[in-house]
Amino acid sequence: MRLALDSNVLIYAEGGNDAHRQKIAHDIIGSLQPSQILVPLQSAAETFRWLVKKAGIERARASSRTSWWLEKFETQDTNREVFSGAADLTVAHGLQFFDAIILAAASVAAADILLSEDMHNGFVWRGVTVANPFAAEPLPIIRTILSRI
Repeated sequence: MRLALDSNVLIYAEGGNDAHRQKIAHDIIGSLQPSQILVPLQSAAETFRWLVKKAGIERARASSRTSWWLEKFETQDTNREVFSGAADLTVAHGLQFFDAIILAAASVAAADILLSEDMHNGFVWRGVTVANPFAAEPLPIIRTILSRI
C-alpha cells in the first residue's frame, strides 16, 4: 500500500491548527515505512506557504521543515502528465486546480490512497482513493491503519 499526502496532512503533522489532527497525522505516517509514503511537490509547496504565511515561521526554518519531508519520502513533481490529469479532474469533476494537481501526482506515482480532507472522502480516480483520515467516520482503510498503532 502506498499513500500520498495532501498538504493538510503535512500541515497538521507540523502542528498546524489542531493537536488531535496532529496526532492522527503522526500516527498514520509513523505506522508506515518511508517507501510507502509519497509527497507530491504541490503538497510541499502549499505546506511551505502555510508555514510562512499562517504559522509565521521564518522562511529559512520553513524551508528546512519542508525539505525534511522531501528528503525522507519519495516525491512526485508537477510534470506534463500531472498537469494534464489535473486539468481533466477540474473539467470532469470540478476539483480546485491545485487539489487536482495533488491527486494527479498521486496517480502518476502509483499511490493507492491520497490522504486529504480537502476532497470528497472515498472519491476514486485512476486507481487512487481519496481518504480523509480526520473524518468522524474514516474509510475502512484508515481505520485499519490506525488500529495497528
